[in-house]
Amino acid sequence: MCGIVSLAYGSDADGLGKIANALLLRLEYRGYDSTGAAFIDTRGNVLLRKAVGAPSKVCPAMGIDAASGQRFIGQVRWATRGSVSEASSQPHHVHCQKELLGAHNGFIDNLGPLKTWLGSRGH
Repeated sequence: MCGIVSLAYGSDADGLGKIANALLLRLEYRGYDSTGAAFIDTRGNVLLRKAVGAPSKVCPAMGIDAASGQRFIGQVRWATRGSVSEASSQPHHVHCQKELLGAHNGFIDNLGPLKTWLGSRGH
């Protein structure tokens, strides 16, 4: 089980981190294993924070409430597959032809073929 939340504004918002922090805390019942947040500003700068632990334990240490930006995506994870680790935490940040930030709920069964297909297209 997981919880995913996202916000988008028309311009950078200084208080976005405080809102993101509050939303992640509200989602804590959906996952205690790991917490993650990604912010992107209008210039395309990305701030990614992920840690093992519940939002109430790790958000203060990650400085989520001090973040700013135009967009935010966050996820709390209750591991059903994969390890409880920072690497398995989300959101994921992919650097390819474009910057991609995302989170998903569940398991990607076709991960191998999907990676091959994306790789063949330069991603």
